[in-house]
Amino acid sequence: LHTAKQLISREGIQGHTYTQEACVSHTFAAIMAGLVLLSLLLISVLLTPQQISAQQCGQVQVLKQGLIFGGTASTPGMWPWHVAVFHRESIRRTSYKCGGTIINRDTVLTAYHCVVENQRPIAAGRLVARAGLFDLDVGGPTVQENRVFDVISPPGASARTFDDDIAILKMQTQFTYDDYVQPVCIRSVRQDIGQLVGAYGTVVGWGWTEHSTTSAELRQANVPVVSAEDCLASDRNLFSQVLTTKVYCAGSRNGTSSCNGDSGGGMFFRMGGYWFLRGLTSFSAVDAKQSGICDSHGYVGYTDVAKYLDWLREQGVRYEDPLQRPGTVSKPVPSDGSTALLRLAVDPKTKKFLQQHGGNVLLRVQLNGRRVETVRGCLQYDTVPGYNETLEYFATDNFRHVGRTHNSKYIRVGMVGPTDGIIRFGKSRFPYGESVSEICLSGWANQNSEVNRHTRTSNSEYVNTPLKIQLTPNVLSKTRPMMFRLEVFDNGNVLLTKDGEKRPFLEFNDNRQRLDLDYIAFTKWNHELFYYYDCPLDTDANGVDDTVLLKCSLA
Repeated sequence: LHTAKQLISREGIQGHTYTQEACVSHTFAAIMAGLVLLSLLLISVLLTPQQISAQQCGQVQVLKQGLIFGGTASTPGMWPWHVAVFHRESIRRTSYKCGGTIINRDTVLTAYHCVVENQRPIAAGRLVARAGLFDLDVGGPTVQENRVFDVISPPGASARTFDDDIAILKMQTQFTYDDYVQPVCIRSVRQDIGQLVGAYGTVVGWGWTEHSTTSAELRQANVPVVSAEDCLASDRNLFSQVLTTKVYCAGSRNGTSSCNGDSGGGMFFRMGGYWFLRGLTSFSAVDAKQSGICDSHGYVGYTDVAKYLDWLREQGVRYEDPLQRPGTVSKPVPSDGSTALLRLAVDPKTKKFLQQHGGNVLLRVQLNGRRVETVRGCLQYDTVPGYNETLEYFATDNFRHVGRTHNSKYIRVGMVGPTDGIIRFGKSRFPYGESVSEICLSGWANQNSEVNRHTRTSNSEYVNTPLKIQLTPNVLSKTRPMMFRLEVFDNGNVLLTKDGEKRPFLEFNDNRQRLDLDYIAFTKWNHELFYYYDCPLDTDANGVDDTVLLKCSLA
């Protein structure tokens, strides 16, 4: 029978206990003083952080080109929201215990079991958070040390069962945002974790490595989210006891994993150009060959932060979601070289009306005197991630509008933007080893549209095999939606047919026995686009409209 393993050691991480004592001869100290001073001056010149007045969450400020079992070394400033949580053992001695994540200037999120000792909560005064830290053994001018004055946890939190394994650490003083200390973003809308199955997130930490030693330098690893079914099947004895609706699993089962010392650290996803926190490292199985050490070939359980959004708000915790700012609608439509931003001011009666109708209102939007058109009945997708970012895959079987014949499946989608409208579709949510079809539509007169087979492999996450290149002049528009039917046949044929036309403008075959349209995702290259999906199939009854639906969050 496996037992769940907290990914920390109760004695701290071996080799990373700190004291303030030093005993050297006066002569040796005098000889070394000049060298040490020179070294510190050089380090100060190279690493002194630049204070940032205008802060943006989820952005890495240091531009440089492994919790982590089988992971790779990070670089200073690469994860500026990751902190080290220490337990103060005495006035002069602290020991590293866990990771944590900066949410705002005075708030860190970590796992509940990181602030518990012998099943009892640790006094807040014994907890210290160090931000801007890269090497546990070195420290340096980039480090900001902050004491904790309060620890907040859900009523049902348990370090024994890992229920509600989340805790808020309130700092005595505020962090100063600079190149090495920044907050992470949190999505303010609840995205079902099932939509991320197969997507790769990044975990970071100073935990146990594949060489059975602790990592002094911060490490990182990319691991995929797995379904609850796969997680249970991998170790039913363990996960049937601790897997709840507030927990999800991730891991590659190839030795790349979170491990001892990584607890409390975050699992991050990059969306729309920002890094978002989704999970907190919580538990794993124990390696049968090494007592007290995690099983790096098993899945790891993560506390799903999205399930605690209401609780965070109840505790007065502020966090930022740049993809959906309160009180504003960001980038509702693309414009000529600029981004539209709209803030609504409404009277009390209108506010009450909006509250009664879910906060949605239809507005007519004009850019430079021209109407930007949309399509009735479609869902609009305007927070489009970049080409090499984590994509949000939609299950087409959940769409309201799906067409089928005896040998094909089809949906109606659309896009608005100058060029490089990119969609991917396939059988799964894009795990390693799986292929998806990628269609890149060019909107300019002398550019080709491309169709590729897009594959993630262990050597490269982005490998494209060209399938078809065809000139498609002026197929896209900056202001008018290009609507088309995407039809996928069992024999591998794919047809793209524009509304109002009988013949497809793009057709290809992947020379495989079967293609699937079970999941679809949207991305972009260097131009702003937004998409329509789950559109009515009856184009005659649902034509182009001259209004844009702006979803407004009431402040």
